[in-house]
Amino acid sequence: MRSPNSQTPRIRRKSAGRGISIALALVALMTTGVAQASNVRATEVKAGLDLVFTTTDDRSTATLLNGAGTTASGKIAIFLRSSLPYPESIAVRGVTFYVNGRRINKERYAPYDLGGTKNGANAALISKKLLRTGENRVVANVKLRSGAKFSLRGTLTKLPSSPSIVDIATSNAQFSLLVEALVTANLVGAVDGTDPITVFAPTNDAFVDLLGELGLTKEELFAETELLTEVLTYHVLAGAKFSPAVLGSQTLVSLQGERIIVDPEGPFVNDSVLGPIDIAASNGVIHVIDRVLLPPSIANPQNTIAALAAGDGRFGILLAAATEVGLDGLLSTVGPNVTLFAPTDAAFVELLGELGVSAGELLANKPLLTTVLLYHLVNAELFAEDVLGASEIVPMESEPIEVDAAAGQLDGIDIIETNLDASNGVVHVINGVLLPPAAIELLSNE
Repeated sequence: MRSPNSQTPRIRRKSAGRGISIALALVALMTTGVAQASNVRATEVKAGLDLVFTTTDDRSTATLLNGAGTTASGKIAIFLRSSLPYPESIAVRGVTFYVNGRRINKERYAPYDLGGTKNGANAALISKKLLRTGENRVVANVKLRSGAKFSLRGTLTKLPSSPSIVDIATSNAQFSLLVEALVTANLVGAVDGTDPITVFAPTNDAFVDLLGELGLTKEELFAETELLTEVLTYHVLAGAKFSPAVLGSQTLVSLQGERIIVDPEGPFVNDSVLGPIDIAASNGVIHVIDRVLLPPSIANPQNTIAALAAGDGRFGILLAAATEVGLDGLLSTVGPNVTLFAPTDAAFVELLGELGVSAGELLANKPLLTTVLLYHLVNAELFAEDVLGASEIVPMESEPIEVDAAAGQLDGIDIIETNLDASNGVVHVINGVLLPPAAIELLSNE
C-alpha cells in the first residue's frame, strides 16, 4: 500500500519537466534573438538611427543634431531615435555618449539617452549646463550585439544669452530697411520671441535692388502690408538652423508656408547668395542674403504647374489628358498646393504600346484616364526630400504609392527630375506611367 506521500516524486518530476521545457524555450528564444542580431548589418542599423534632441517632453518633435541651435536656458534631451523595423535593442548592445570629447553616459538598454534612462522609460530633461556656448560636438558610439561598432556624430549650438535677432538687426546699419519693414508689418514681436528661429536677412542693397526691379518706391511697397507680411515671413524658419542644417537640406519650409530652394554649391537660397552666415543670437540665427526672397506665388503667380508643363515641352499627352477629364483647372489655378508626378510623353507612348491602343482611344476612356491621373496627384506640396523620406505616398485616389528611396523609384518607376517649383505646387518627372490597382482592374474588364 502506497504512503500518502508516494505520489509526490511524480509531481516533482512533472514540475521539473515543465521547468526544463520553459528553460529550453527561453534558451531557444535567446538564441534566435542573438542570431537575428548577428545577421543585422551595421550599415542597416546605422541608417535606421538618428542623433536628435528636444527641449520638451514630446519626443515625436525631436530635431536632428545637424547644425541646429538651442537657447541658453532651459533643459534638453539628447537621444537616439530609431526608424528600424524592429526594436533597436535586438541589434544594439550599448551606446556611449560624448559631448565635446567628454564621456557623459553609457546606456545598455533602450531607449538610448544621453541623460540616462530607468526601467525602459524616457529620461527626464537635463540641464543645458553640460553644453558650452557656441558649437558643441556630440558623439554616440554604438556597439552592436554582433560586435560591430560605429559612431553617430552631430553638432548643436548653444545660443548666447544676448543679443537678440532684433538687437543685432537694429544695431547694424545694413539692415535698417529690414527693421523698418518689420516695424511696418508689425512683425518685430514675432521675430523677437523666445522660440528659436532662423532669419535670412536681406541687406539694404537687396531691398533697393528689389524696388528697382518692381518699379516701386519704398513707401509704395511698405504700404502693401499684407504683401509685405507674406514676403517677410518667407524669410523666417522655425528653429535655429545653422549652416550645416541649411546646406544639408534641399528645401526649407518658411513660416509663410512656401518652400525655399537650397543650392549648397553657391551657396544659394533661391537666387540669393548666402553670406555672412551663422550669426548667433539669443533667440536664433541670422544668415545674410544679397537679394530679397519672394515666394513663388508672389514672384511668378502665372508659373502654375500647367504653365510649367506646357513650357517644358515633354508633357503634351499629360496636359491633354488633364484637360479631357477636367483637371486642367486644378493644375492652372493658384490655390492649395499639390504635387504632380509627371510622366513624359515618351512614358505615355510606351504605355500605349503595351496596351495596344492609340492616344485618342486612351483619352476617350475617361473613367480609366481619371483614375490614372489622380494617382499621379497628391493633395499637398511634397518636395524630393519629403517623397524620398516616406515609405509610401497617399495620392488623391486609389492605394498608396510605394517609395523606394534607395532606387529613387515610385512603384518601380524612376524619378528622373525633381523639385520643379510652381506657384501652385511642385512637379517631379517620372519615366513611366503609374497604374493604380483600380486602373488595372478597369483594363482587365475591357
